[in-house]
Amino acid sequence: MMNISVIDDHPLLAMGIECVCQSIGWVKVCNVYYSLDSFIDNTMCGDVDLIILDMRLSSTDGSHAQVVNKLKKYVPDAKILSVGGGHYERDRHEALRSGSHGFASKTESLKSLKEKIENVCKGNFGSKLPVRIGTDMLATRPLAADLEIYVTLTISEKRCSGD
Repeated sequence: MMNISVIDDHPLLAMGIECVCQSIGWVKVCNVYYSLDSFIDNTMCGDVDLIILDMRLSSTDGSHAQVVNKLKKYVPDAKILSVGGGHYERDRHEALRSGSHGFASKTESLKSLKEKIENVCKGNFGSKLPVRIGTDMLATRPLAADLEIYVTLTISEKRCSGD
């Protein structure tokens, strides 16, 4: 049984994601949280295998990468599926660069969301970032600790990320 927690500050969307998860036979939705703090206050390390995370939690200060890093420090073995409602490619790129194991758009079909949840739970991280080729490449860094996928940073991205 795979234990899943949902973190989304929109109750209707969180309940919808919960229903999709419950339709997967080998998944148990542990809890739905409406803030990152609520998740951290009520979750024991090891209680959750997958976190489905809203990319734009209104209750958090900082970037999506900071939220993902905080979660990884607290529940290091949990996989993270980020869910965004903005521009698909921009949000997908941000989610994967932040260290999430997958990305789903809030505009996707229920079938597509279910497939992405199943894939991340099974370790099939099908989302890959495009590799930028050019003279402005400075460094690469792992996309996620357990994957051998690397992201190339441009000069401006390197300055912004602090790497």
